[in-house]
Amino acid sequence: MSKQFKEFKESVDHMSKEDLTRQLYLAIHTPTEGIPWCKYDPTDRSIPSHVPHLITDGSNRWIGFHAKRINTPEYTWFDDEREPMNLPITHWAPINLPREEEA
Repeated sequence: MSKQFKEFKESVDHMSKEDLTRQLYLAIHTPTEGIPWCKYDPTDRSIPSHVPHLITDGSNRWIGFHAKRINTPEYTWFDDEREPMNLPITHWAPINLPREEEA
């Protein structure tokens, strides 16, 4: 047994089964802050264009820019060299970097 586990076990030994169950339930069901992923809808025009976003196909992640394809009505994701990415994007998220005064 690791030292961390032993310390954890000692810290919860006094708790009742009901208290442990409650704490486990809260740990599993309490949302954590993370990346605010949005399901990608190719017809959604509310996605800010020409700014970098984090995008994913569910397995991999990239930085992409959402913009209209030239000579078509379609919007798609482009890389930083303005080339269409042609990837099966499922989700996107805004990139929120800290402002200078917060850094």
